[in-house]
Amino acid sequence: FTKTKYTGGVDPRAVSVPATWQHPHSIQAVPQELRHLTMSKENMKLPRPPQRQCYSN
Repeated sequence: FTKTKYTGGVDPRAVSVPATWQHPHSIQAVPQELRHLTMSKENMKLPRPPQRQCYSN
């Protein structure tokens, strides 16, 4: 999981769900995976907006 430096966007290559998509997966798997990644110990230290908010340029 990596956040782009200037936009706060997520590098899609760092998220495994879309890369390993299988037919039984639901679309709900994508936000669940993102939440799991953002809550990991190494990513908790990264700056980010409050939940349900987004970065604006």
